[in-house]
Amino acid sequence: MTPQAPKPGPKINRTLAAGILILLLAGLSAWYLVTPKNQHEPLEKSASHEAPSKEPSPKQTDEEQIEDPSPTQKKRARGESRSARASNPATFPQIDRVLTDDRISDEEAAIELAEIALNPNRPKPERLEAMEHGKNLGFSHLLPLSLDPNLPLPLAESYLHGLHGHDQTKEQVSGALGLLNHSDPDIRQQAQTLLGFLLEAEEDNESPDKLREKADAFLKQPEEEDGAMNIEH
Repeated sequence: MTPQAPKPGPKINRTLAAGILILLLAGLSAWYLVTPKNQHEPLEKSASHEAPSKEPSPKQTDEEQIEDPSPTQKKRARGESRSARASNPATFPQIDRVLTDDRISDEEAAIELAEIALNPNRPKPERLEAMEHGKNLGFSHLLPLSLDPNLPLPLAESYLHGLHGHDQTKEQVSGALGLLNHSDPDIRQQAQTLLGFLLEAEEDNESPDKLREKADAFLKQPEEEDGAMNIEH
């Protein structure tokens, strides 16, 4: 027997296949037009379109620091000491606390600084720094220092300098009078010279005892006669 050839399978309708292909192409075209362009690009290229980093640049950081509104502590002082405090902060915590505490008045600050300066148990550098600031806030609270015959020399010199710049004559006379008993001869001589000038007796070259008498008489005068200098020669 002659073998039979296999039966051919069903033929695909070419018209139907062409229609399916057209539909697929139309769908791809529509997808391409509707989808955002950045999704068609490679991932590494689309990454370049991401939002910039929020990390501030060094320049921005500097500008933010300059514009920082947080308050800074202000040093308590008057006149020239106000600007000096900014570049020369106090070395001792208690002094710095007094100078930066806005809850207390200048008078209260002067009293606290005088207590430090007057305390012989405090280190000399601390007493000296307290005196330097106290002279600007309330010199009268430092007057008891003149009564200490053993007042350390740096403090005595600073006190004398403060007397020269003070504007209350009676307090100047009182302070110079106290320093006439200081243990250092140079301090005594400077106090005597200042006292003679204040009492208009420097030309007389009077003795310390005579100056004390005139100073006592001057200090007993009523306040309204403070500037009159009604001292008997």
